[in-house]
Amino acid sequence: MEQKTRQILDEAPMGLFKAGQEVEIFISARTDLGFKVVVAGQFWALVYANEVFMDLPLGQTRTAYIRRQREDGKLDVSLYPQGLEGREELAAQIIEALRGAGGMLPIDDKSEADLIYRMFGVSKKKFKIALGFLYKQRRVLVQEGRTSLVANPKS
Repeated sequence: MEQKTRQILDEAPMGLFKAGQEVEIFISARTDLGFKVVVAGQFWALVYANEVFMDLPLGQTRTAYIRRQREDGKLDVSLYPQGLEGREELAAQIIEALRGAGGMLPIDDKSEADLIYRMFGVSKKKFKIALGFLYKQRRVLVQEGRTSLVANPKS
């Protein structure tokens, strides 16, 4: 059975996927590098362990994003949109968390990565991008050790 699966799930033809493209993945196995996944039911790909900030049960299907297609045709996949993509969604989660906590959270852009992950399930880098986005919009005030909602943001 494994041999037949390997014949079906081959490297993706070059140009079939582009960086940032949203895809459906199936979590197949844990490896030393991360998680071996199947993209679009057809192609092997890898989600690197250092980019996983949540439990990934084997057999789970979920949305992911193409990071890149290597020259050998193999795919690298991320569970999160890359770069500035997705910052608005996380920014909305931060605002909602702030509202739920009465307008202040004991977290800022210098907080430990573990705390950020426990609160929002994302990397420190992603958190800082979203928090900076909110700060530039004057929707939050970031002070040492805490972030607060701005009462009447000037947009």
